[in-house]
Amino acid sequence: MNTVVQVALDLPIAPCFDYFPGTWNLKPGQWVWVPWVQSVRLGLVLRVDAPPQWASDKIREVLSPADAIESLDSRALAFWQQVADYYHCSLGELLLGSMPRALRSKPAAAVATGDSPKRTRDPLAAIGKAWRRWQSARSGEIAQASGETSKPAGETPKAWDRSQLRPQQAAALASLLAQPAGFSPVLLHGITGSGKTAVYLSYINELLERDPKAQVLLLVPEIGLTPQLAATLESSFAPLSIAVLHSGLSDSLRAAVWLAASRAELRVVVGTRSAIFVPMPQLRALIVDEEHDPSYKQWESVRYQARDLAVWRAQSLKIPVILGSATPSMESWHAAARGRYQRLSLSERANLMPPPAIELVDMRQLGKLPAGLAPRSRELIAALLSEQAQVLIFLNRRGFAPVLQCPACAWVSPCPACSAYQVLHRQAGRFALICHHCGQRAAVPRSCPQCGNTDLSPQGRGTQKLEEELQAMFPQARIARLDRDVAQGQGLAHTLAAIHRGEIDVLVGTQMLAKGHDWARLQAVVVLEADNGLFAADFRASERLFANLMQVAGRAGRSTTSFQQAPTVLIQTAHPDHPLFADVRAHDFHKHAQKLLSERSALGLPPFRHHVLIRAQAKKPQAVFAFLESSKHWVEQWISAQGLGVADILRCYDPVPMNLARIDHWYRAQLLIEAGDRPVLHRCLADFYADRRRQPVHPAGLHWLIDVDPQEI
Repeated sequence: MNTVVQVALDLPIAPCFDYFPGTWNLKPGQWVWVPWVQSVRLGLVLRVDAPPQWASDKIREVLSPADAIESLDSRALAFWQQVADYYHCSLGELLLGSMPRALRSKPAAAVATGDSPKRTRDPLAAIGKAWRRWQSARSGEIAQASGETSKPAGETPKAWDRSQLRPQQAAALASLLAQPAGFSPVLLHGITGSGKTAVYLSYINELLERDPKAQVLLLVPEIGLTPQLAATLESSFAPLSIAVLHSGLSDSLRAAVWLAASRAELRVVVGTRSAIFVPMPQLRALIVDEEHDPSYKQWESVRYQARDLAVWRAQSLKIPVILGSATPSMESWHAAARGRYQRLSLSERANLMPPPAIELVDMRQLGKLPAGLAPRSRELIAALLSEQAQVLIFLNRRGFAPVLQCPACAWVSPCPACSAYQVLHRQAGRFALICHHCGQRAAVPRSCPQCGNTDLSPQGRGTQKLEEELQAMFPQARIARLDRDVAQGQGLAHTLAAIHRGEIDVLVGTQMLAKGHDWARLQAVVVLEADNGLFAADFRASERLFANLMQVAGRAGRSTTSFQQAPTVLIQTAHPDHPLFADVRAHDFHKHAQKLLSERSALGLPPFRHHVLIRAQAKKPQAVFAFLESSKHWVEQWISAQGLGVADILRCYDPVPMNLARIDHWYRAQLLIEAGDRPVLHRCLADFYADRRRQPVHPAGLHWLIDVDPQEI
């Protein structure tokens, strides 16, 4: 055999690997099963009839094509290769790392070749079973909702009526539908409660009616937002042509949704960030809801930004993309200001009521307070409870208390594996110390490990403690909590359903409640500890704080239900004169964005300059800093070799520990590279990436990666 096929695998050590094609007639973009050491892996054919890169006696044969998975056409293959080049990773890491595990599992046919001594059941059987179970469940739910058990699935009448749109919504929809054919990026900036979702639904409805084969991908930042959106879509369109995709599903069902979408059996997919990789051959539009949200940035493995991928994918396919938010990211806002995106505005609430009044509650000189609530906050809660209205109390800290402390010697509860404290949690009536970074658990000590004092006390307040204090303060109120601890399993769906049914009076929640939810009786929001983020080192902290406050404030007063108390938002702060709060009170995103962009332009920060981090971690800090110091030297040598002018474009800083310098016994540090010219930056990174892969093996346990466009530095 004189030629081989080059196959991409989910491995960082090389961009592709050589295999003999055997008896198979393979093509680029085809998925194949290949042997790897003592296992079988799924791979993607990149090139056929390539000259071997290794001695022929070391090259093995492809086991079989993975026919169940749709191949990538040449355009899709070229696009994803460009994405991999941008993030400086292998194509296998990018695509295979995002694929449901069930699709990457070795099938029985491959195992039977003798590469593995064990026989396992074919994962495709489990995938098919999960899909049939899902379809059966959806059919039953539809029949139950319609009251016609004999009615065929998918024939429920459409509940969506375009005439329900307000004038601003109708104008936005008309602008979207009037876009010229081809790539057309639109930033839909609508205040909270302005009805952006209704515009999305109307737009999707028009696309599906115009083209019976069209597919639409709708991205959302949080798992908690998918059930509500999916339910709304199912009430408007044929339910069995719509599916959600997120990490909360079983792996078999995720794989089933993936395959159904790739075969154009689904018209609409609603998913979190990894859904951007789902193959959809008839994709005609992409929508990114809450496009500003940091959750669209992948924090593990390949550090892609799903919002950016949505724009690039739409550009590659020459289709529209809509980015929606009440508080757009500075990158998107700047792109609209430069004319790269068209900006559409929804400046009034869909219920025609004004946004809620925002009050700043000065916490200076108030001292220690019950449940951390100022008198004004307690009075407002009591008044709304008397009217049977709902109140949301926002505290972005889960657990019972941030730390356990010894008052005698000032010992606090450190995590033995991380540069962080273990948080006091209460589970099933018992207390435990849990690290939010590595997950390590410990029993609460009977006495101080440092001085032996038995009078240990929790310091600070988390959502668990706040829930307990509120129940004691308002014993007649129905109080519930929604944070990551509660949201596990069915907790999220059950709590959200109880809120909608009016079975909860006071809801204590974290950031997962700040966006996307619409509750008719929620009349007030109280924000505790709002100052967190005002003085953080990260230059994006004020942008995130403003977005969080505006988003959570927007939950209040979204219905026309009449209450004596007007919709109100109370922000408790020790810095009521801070300029950020003035913009929040005025609901003035434009002014705040202008200030942020002016500051970033003056300081040379994104989106005016471009950032890349080279991150490294190892069990020993010396190995981390040795690698980063050598990387810094390499970059400086590269800059010097480019000649005049490049030093003014590209700058490399000294390596520094990350904000959390140690997680789960891994020491972590990073090297910042910034540039005023993106092509020059990526030429440097491409050469660096290729050179590092050619280097001798790094110290055992050293891991490194390139984080392009990092969200935190």
